[in-house]
Amino acid sequence: MLKPLYIKRLLISLFFIILSCPMIIFIYFPNQIDKHFLVKPQLPAFNLDDILNGEYQSKVNEYLNKNLFIYQPLTFLKTNIDLMTGKFLTNDVYITSSSLIDAPKLPDLDSLKRTSNLINEFMQKVKKPVYSLIIPTNAQINSSKLPAYALLDDETELINNFNNSLDNRTVILDANTPLTSMKNITAYYNTDNRLTSFGAFLIYNYNMKQLGASPASMQKFNIEHVADDFYGTLFDRTFYTGVNPDKIDFFHYNAYDITANVVQTDSCNVSVFRNTLYDYSQLENIDKANALFGVNAPIKKMQTNAKREHNILIFADHNIDAFMQFFAIHYNNIAVVNLLELDSCNFSVEELTKSIDAGLYDKILFAYGIGTLANSEQFEHLKCFMNN
Repeated sequence: MLKPLYIKRLLISLFFIILSCPMIIFIYFPNQIDKHFLVKPQLPAFNLDDILNGEYQSKVNEYLNKNLFIYQPLTFLKTNIDLMTGKFLTNDVYITSSSLIDAPKLPDLDSLKRTSNLINEFMQKVKKPVYSLIIPTNAQINSSKLPAYALLDDETELINNFNNSLDNRTVILDANTPLTSMKNITAYYNTDNRLTSFGAFLIYNYNMKQLGASPASMQKFNIEHVADDFYGTLFDRTFYTGVNPDKIDFFHYNAYDITANVVQTDSCNVSVFRNTLYDYSQLENIDKANALFGVNAPIKKMQTNAKREHNILIFADHNIDAFMQFFAIHYNNIAVVNLLELDSCNFSVEELTKSIDAGLYDKILFAYGIGTLANSEQFEHLKCFMNN
């Protein structure tokens, strides 16, 4: 019998042989390639402004780098060689028996302090009730699924440190308790690092009273399974086919029909309108989870037929999308600002943010995954909203 060392050397040799003879991949893995690798996203949309400022060329280069004919099969092969050699962390993704889990990249204490100082400055300027919702990573919630060698920082301590550094008038919401108390519900996608609709519901149900309203129970929703073939960003980094694709679920309030008008403003200050909460058109694209509230954008505004005439301004990352189907019941005016998307604006940030007057909103919510707080520079954009 071959010793493990010889097996490892044999596999490494095989890997380099295949690198020099790529077509071998298509002989040995035809079914996997047909199933997962030959569906390509479309080229970036043609846009004159993008061409003039060089952004379009950059987007095309990024597309080509990620979608060369050989890129996906080689990633698939590397992942499987890693697994055969006992390595369950590849491309910063842990591979477990049932899901892919992102290896968290967490902020340091200095970064958290800079962020909290900027939020405190904003709070003192706008003089509105402020709420903080910091969401732990899937790695924290499902740490028992990870291999023994996965050394994780204590996210609970980081979140507590951040919340303690906020102005003491800030109302602290809790995502950790509801997520850890319901382990049998898939709170995060199997192949993506975002919250599912069920994960968002757990957090909403646990915290809504803190926001001043009674949450709707699970029985108040009809759940629509709109897709069962979603592969997220973690799959794109591994092309590991041993986990099941994800389902996309919509929660429809059954007490009365929720109507919504959404205005989505992109980085060129161009607005797109739709008269539905969900963006069903995204179910035809690769990132089907965007159907929950549309693609990433710096600013989104929504008007609903909620019975309570309240409004809320939310600064958040992409995780907030899954919450909107619940917030639409309680707020008839909602504005969502993705500060990180403002960094990529082709338009003046000051001009783009003029459409948001923070003083007109009843409440202000900061809702972020703990990993997103690592980019403290994005919160510098809060200064643009202090003078509106």
